[in-house]
Order: sequence, then C-alpha cells, then structure tokens
Amino acid sequence: VSFGLGMESKVTFGALYGFFPVLFNTVVGAGNVDKVYFEVADAFGLSAADRLRKIVLRSASRSILNGLQISLAIVIIAVISIEMFGSVAGLGYLIHRAGQRMRMDEVYALILVVLVVAWLLLSLVKLGARLLNVRLEMSTN
Repeated sequence: VSFGLGMESKVTFGALYGFFPVLFNTVVGAGNVDKVYFEVADAFGLSAADRLRKIVLRSASRSILNGLQISLAIVIIAVISIEMFGSVAGLGYLIHRAGQRMRMDEVYALILVVLVVAWLLLSLVKLGARLLNVRLEMSTN
C-alpha cells in the first residue's frame, strides 16, 4: 500500500517508527511490576481495571515515557530522512533542496529549526513526566 508523497505517508511512517520503542518499553515496564503489589491488590479486592490503572501503569510509567523519548528521536530522524528523498514539502525536503543549491546557510538554519522542534517535543515529554511525578532515566535535569 502506497501513501504517496503527502502528509499521510509522513504520519504513517512516523507512527510505524515510533510505535515499537514505546511498545517494547511498555511491555518491559509492565513485566517488571513487583508481584507484591498484585498480592496487595488481591487483598483489597481491586478490579482488573483498577489493577491496570493503579499498579501497572504507575509502575510502568517511567519505562513508557522513556520509550516515548526514544520514539521521538527516531521519528524525527526518520521523517526528516523520508522528506529529504521522497517528498515535495517539509523541513527535510527544504534541507535537501538547499544542499543541492549549495546554500549552506539555509541548510544550517533549517537544521537549527529541526533541533529546536526536537527540543520542544522532548521538553513536552519531560513536562508530562514532571506532572506525573515520574523521573526519567534519559533526562538531564
């Protein structure tokens, strides 16, 4: 199935590239929940939905958010790369076109824009982690 050169292809490829790191980190985080928590949940008679929300998601939230950070980095690289060679619009396309025209000032300016966008997206993940009281492993602060 071909999604063409438009926004649909970028979103599809970005979702595919970003899905698996989040999935793997979620599975690892959920698998590392201490069994004692489930015994306590049995003692209090928690439902399956409450176990998932109150135990598994809270215990795995650090792994999930770390997976999200990894996914964002992968998605940014993948989408910019796809835009460079298979698109007619976007930052990657503009970087590639400026490079072909030997306009290095434009190339560096566009790379700076990509870095700022990446920093903003990762800052949003860090803000979400702070709001959830989760300390991220990859965080520098």
